[in-house]
Amino acid sequence: MKTRGWAWDVVMQEAVFNTGEVLLEWSALGYVSICDSEPEFGEDAGTEETPYDYFHASSVTVDDGSLLLSARNTHAVYNIDRGRGGRSRYELPRTPVRMGGAPADAPRCSRICKP
Repeated sequence: MKTRGWAWDVVMQEAVFNTGEVLLEWSALGYVSICDSEPEFGEDAGTEETPYDYFHASSVTVDDGSLLLSARNTHAVYNIDRGRGGRSRYELPRTPVRMGGAPADAPRCSRICKP
């Protein structure tokens, strides 16, 4: 088992369009453990040529004072607090999703549905 290697990071920035001023920068490696990843760690993964894709962001959406970020390879949705420097308010639990009886790579999209 490898204890050192290369991994892809996901870096998300919220910026002012006209000026380019960065309001928030969030890094998956800074907040989410590689141990939370679901995919198998293959023999060729974790090298400089083939970094381990442990997080794989799928979508991000704005909801009130936070950002909702879904990650394919951790099978989770993260609520990122824009007012607390990007700390996560909570993580929706990773529950198996089945489509037609087979496990699915979900969540791929996150959004708040309001009445």
